[in-house]
Amino acid sequence: MVKWEFIKILNYAPENSFVDYEINGKHGYFEKVNGKITQSDLDLHMNPVLIKLFDFRLVHSEKSLCKH
Repeated sequence: MVKWEFIKILNYAPENSFVDYEINGKHGYFEKVNGKITQSDLDLHMNPVLIKLFDFRLVHSEKSLCKH
């Protein structure tokens, strides 16, 4: 998974959620309680201009299959 997409997913995580993850051999933790991020080892800030430019399709999903 692309790191950008992972951060995007974390920003839209459900109200109460947590994730243990590994990026480039480094372990990290993310936790969201009652809609507020209580712990994150990643900088979750996303540049609004880049959000409009970057959009990655899912791989191995019916949503990503070409329909034409």
